[in-house]
Amino acid sequence: MRLAIIGSSGHYPVVLEGLSEQEEMTICAIAPGCREEDITPLAEACAENGHAPAVWEDWKEMLSAEQPSLAVINSWFGKTADMVCWCLYHGIPVYAEKPLAASPEELVQVRQAWEETACPLGVMLTLRYEPWFLTMQKAVEAGQIGDVRLIHAQKSYKLGRRPEFFQRRKDFTGLIPWVGIHAVDWAVSFGGKCVQAMGWHTTMHNRGMHDMEMTAVAMLRFTDDAFATISVDYLRPDGAARHDDDRLRLTGTLGTIEAVDGQVYLEDRTGPRRALPLLEGQNPFAAFLHLLQKGETAGLTQAGIEATRIALALREAADTGKIQEV
Repeated sequence: MRLAIIGSSGHYPVVLEGLSEQEEMTICAIAPGCREEDITPLAEACAENGHAPAVWEDWKEMLSAEQPSLAVINSWFGKTADMVCWCLYHGIPVYAEKPLAASPEELVQVRQAWEETACPLGVMLTLRYEPWFLTMQKAVEAGQIGDVRLIHAQKSYKLGRRPEFFQRRKDFTGLIPWVGIHAVDWAVSFGGKCVQAMGWHTTMHNRGMHDMEMTAVAMLRFTDDAFATISVDYLRPDGAARHDDDRLRLTGTLGTIEAVDGQVYLEDRTGPRRALPLLEGQNPFAAFLHLLQKGETAGLTQAGIEATRIALALREAADTGKIQEV
């Protein structure tokens, strides 16, 4: 199986890590998603992992000439939809960075391309494969907290040194679609069908990053009147032990379960708050390849489309100050 990678602005390290488990898969070629994108880090990472791909300047020429079995898309986030549609209409399966689109109109085009071609489309919703998330999922599915009624999610990152394109909304897509989409995916996984979305965001204290929002909050309402709150920020201090501080708390009719610092704690009618043993995590790309081999990628595609749809609705709500019917 021959793999081509477009861009180096997303989670390509997840792909390289997943490839270590795939003996018969090679990276045949790499290319930037646009002239301004520097793929030197990708080329160096490929070499460090024993790959020697051809380096192209134009991604369309690369795909046309190389005819890979799969294309990984992780260029500037605002360019993803165009690349996804091109690949699908040319019969090339895709593993793409999120969000799948930078606007609702682009998302319609992505969905249409996927439905018309039936070509596999994977999405880098990487955190749903973490041990803590899988552990929470198993506990909820087992009915340990009853019906989920409240969902509280947190995404907090260090700002660090972000690429220059993060300064432009059209290329970065925004804090909610890029970072908050993970929390949206968590909320939908446990809350079901989202019907209303409201959010706020601000560029205050963004250290000169122009369009880039620094903080955001969101609220979601689901069909059975379960609710979710989400906070997203780039304010995690430089001195913190980890880059991220992800948290998720679910309140159900029979108990609560929460993930903090990668651990999961349950409190229900059978006993006080206690840690649960963690399930083994999965490499997201390896998990996608497993689904691809079984012909069962549609669920991941639908999750990516739904998370993108809601994240874009939240961005619109934050821009306009109006509740969005989704």
